[in-house]
Amino acid sequence: PGTLEIIRFMTQPNGSVLFMAKPSQGQLLLHKVFVSGHIVAEPLEATVAFLLETYSAAAQVPDGRGKFPFHLAAICSSCPFPTLHAILQLFPEAGSTANQKGYYPLHFFLARLASSHGLFHRNRRHAGKESDSLPPGPIDYLR
Repeated sequence: PGTLEIIRFMTQPNGSVLFMAKPSQGQLLLHKVFVSGHIVAEPLEATVAFLLETYSAAAQVPDGRGKFPFHLAAICSSCPFPTLHAILQLFPEAGSTANQKGYYPLHFFLARLASSHGLFHRNRRHAGKESDSLPPGPIDYLR
């Protein structure tokens, strides 16, 4: 089974219990879908649509760093524009709300575009070493 089928199965008994993915960071499952390495959601659109349909209030919940799911969706390179639009329709204020560091979703989205268009390259293998002459990229600053 794919990610969506597993999520559907896990949410059957009580829809709201599962939605807390990482309580220590205040992250809901909707946050985690957009964080690379935590959930490989295939297809991402269907997984997000299911989560929003099942627990639409998740779009209005910031994590422990003040990031709404929209902040994370804006920087997620695999998040299609219709999914961004669906989240913003449920909670329009997320588009004009900064996280705790003062970054708006627009900052995240521009970092996504810069990275996806090759405007920034960094060799992570040498990150932090003296040979690493490049400063952190836009995505590094926003995380």
